[in-house]
Amino acid sequence: MSKASSVLGVNGLRNVAAAWGISRLLGFCALVVTPTQDGRWFNTFGLTTMDGGWYRMIIDSGYPGGPVPSHGTVWPFFPLYPGITGLLVDLGVRVGPALIAVSWISAFAALAGIMALAHRRFGEPTAVMAVWLAALVPGSLGLVLSYSDGFFVAGAAWTLFAIDVILEQPSEKRLDLRWAVVGTLALMATSSRPNGVVVAVVAVVAACRAKRFLETSLVLAPSLVFLGVWMMFSESRSGDPLAFVTAKSGWTEIQIWEFIAHPTQRITVVFHVLVMLGSLLIAGRALRRLPIHWLMLAFLLLAPSMVLGMEGLARYSMFAVPLTIAMAIRLIEHDRSVRISVLMFAGFWMMFLGVNVVRYSWVP
Repeated sequence: MSKASSVLGVNGLRNVAAAWGISRLLGFCALVVTPTQDGRWFNTFGLTTMDGGWYRMIIDSGYPGGPVPSHGTVWPFFPLYPGITGLLVDLGVRVGPALIAVSWISAFAALAGIMALAHRRFGEPTAVMAVWLAALVPGSLGLVLSYSDGFFVAGAAWTLFAIDVILEQPSEKRLDLRWAVVGTLALMATSSRPNGVVVAVVAVVAACRAKRFLETSLVLAPSLVFLGVWMMFSESRSGDPLAFVTAKSGWTEIQIWEFIAHPTQRITVVFHVLVMLGSLLIAGRALRRLPIHWLMLAFLLLAPSMVLGMEGLARYSMFAVPLTIAMAIRLIEHDRSVRISVLMFAGFWMMFLGVNVVRYSWVP
């Protein structure tokens, strides 16, 4: 995987660092500095609000024992992010700063992965635009908050990058062990959130299309082992091996038929739908330039959210790394003023979402 070093040279890292830093600044202003609903101008818990509170509970108390209740619990949250954060807490770092630090570091890895992936296939201008889009679109607020989003996006982007490198340099060996790297990277996504296993599924599809059928075991094994162990843990604690699925029934989710029947019932859903539609509109015909397994990843992330939980669409549009790259492909066809205007527009709406997360508990 030495290709990554050539892509992430000084210029690549400079762009990643700049996009990462600007998005932290905008997110901090929206989540911490701007006034809350009760008029307070500095919300010290702004960066650890919403899901950050659940991760704090996992670090403080672990996963609960007993049957899964009908109200919200920590069970829908997978252990990678709180597990790594807990290591810092064990070293003496306070929970809040540890949550923020791990989230922000993983966000940097995610943006670096997008840079490497887009640069390798579509060149530097597209890669730079993709990184800035990924940092500033509204759903990227999850990369600023104390969420596991950075781990998922990093796992997805670097998995696709590793697959591209392998497909470009095919091996004559009967068993290409490089696919084990793909499986390990996919594990990062799988262990970060319940639907993260779709990254491993997409990697298997890529291996099969390359006629590397033996290698599918190398790709799937890490994720399957993790899921097996996690299901055994879930059963031992709650009596339900699928507690992370069952627990979702305790959360309020707006499904597509509810949205169609009452489209303005929750203004947050309208916002999320507009973000997704805007992303697809910008990407447009550039989607045809993406590999099948890239498109499959975007579909497997967006389609279930549209059906089961539409208030996550803004974040899932950002999770769909290929969609962001397709948007970048289209935007570099326009002059610099148009590109800057789009990024400023995206950054404004990311801040808008952040302000409303703090003021009105909008789901980012």
